[in-house]
Amino acid sequence: MSTDSPTAERKDASIPSIGLGTHSARALVYFFACNSTAKAFGLLTQLALLYLLNKRDFGVVQIALTVTSFIQLIGQSGVQDVLVRRRAFRAWAIPGFWLALTLGIVSSLLIIVSAPIAAWIYGDNAVVRQQLLWLLLLLAPSTLPFALSVVPQAQLLRKLQFHTLATINLI
Repeated sequence: MSTDSPTAERKDASIPSIGLGTHSARALVYFFACNSTAKAFGLLTQLALLYLLNKRDFGVVQIALTVTSFIQLIGQSGVQDVLVRRRAFRAWAIPGFWLALTLGIVSSLLIIVSAPIAAWIYGDNAVVRQQLLWLLLLLAPSTLPFALSVVPQAQLLRKLQFHTLATINLI
């Protein structure tokens, strides 16, 4: 039986294309699954750290993650949102990349600058100060991967490729 028949063509033509509502529903499912998995993984990581580290070391890690999280907000300043909404994406992609990279570098530098200050404020003794200082210095480059992924993620959002984006965000 040949697939070149008019009936086969009509069946293909009668299949509706996926609408915006379906894309939105799929996006909700993908991002919910991604965020739930990330939260569960984060909880398991926290429990493993709690088991492996003593109270003082666990506190140092939590302080370092808190300081880093607040400063990382600067690097996530909405460049991706602006790129998604611009009609001329190609014209804005290169300036958006450089702006996101600059903000990521500024965030990293702010973490480096705040490391001795946070160590002085939160360090109970010299050992805790040293641990917090070095941990913050090690976490400083963590803002750069997000900065480098702003433009590709904005392009995926524009193309409504939510499954790919959710998978990338999970990794």
